[in-house]
Amino acid sequence: MSEPRPISIAAQDVSKDFRYGGSETLFRLLRRAVFGGKIRARTFRALTDVNLEVARGEIVGIVGNNGAGKTTLLKTLAGIYRPTEGRVRVEGAVSYFAGLGVGLVGDLSLRDNLFLYGAICGMRRSKVREVFDEVLEWAELTEFVDAPLRTLSTGMRGRFAFSVARHAESENLFLDEAFTAGDARFKDKCNQFFEQRRNGPQTILAATHSLDFARHYCTKALWMEYGKKRAWGDVDAVLDEYSASIESR
Repeated sequence: MSEPRPISIAAQDVSKDFRYGGSETLFRLLRRAVFGGKIRARTFRALTDVNLEVARGEIVGIVGNNGAGKTTLLKTLAGIYRPTEGRVRVEGAVSYFAGLGVGLVGDLSLRDNLFLYGAICGMRRSKVREVFDEVLEWAELTEFVDAPLRTLSTGMRGRFAFSVARHAESENLFLDEAFTAGDARFKDKCNQFFEQRRNGPQTILAATHSLDFARHYCTKALWMEYGKKRAWGDVDAVLDEYSASIESR
């Protein structure tokens, strides 16, 4: 019997609040000068008491409706957001990717964006040079290498970002709807990527609306609803519960 893998990602009683409506504007300044009153900031709780542990090498599918807290959770675990309450522990480096490639610059060529995005992924410049041709070939964008990124379609940009992300050398890979912008051919390539990552050393958290993806490639599933952990654990059990909830509405 194999020994259990060490914990790579842990969240303990994690909550995240966002404040809004408290900044001063010219309109508010004039209104207060005429009518008086105070600036009233409001707080929105995006995550509430989330607890989970992810073992090294697991692929976790995070499901839930829009606004459920999937992106906020990923960004909090990645260190982009600081939790308002609770603790986050992540062993190793994290690479975080959104669908269209946060950090890409529209006015730069695909060539320049490859080096820029590679750096964001934590890749050495020598590594980018090494995989340069393969990245473009995989994304089927070789002929667009000198085209400004803004001239490419949404699907082409999504393919490019994911093609670079495949080479991230970090121990933890967080994907936020990173493979939903492409066509069927692109999704087949993404499926091959995840097939190759099964039982590997890299821990992957993927927010997705594709239940088929979660069932086929994930070792665990997390259902988020209104910023709370609704269900966590066995993939089929979590997704069946999630699907039943959707059908009952």
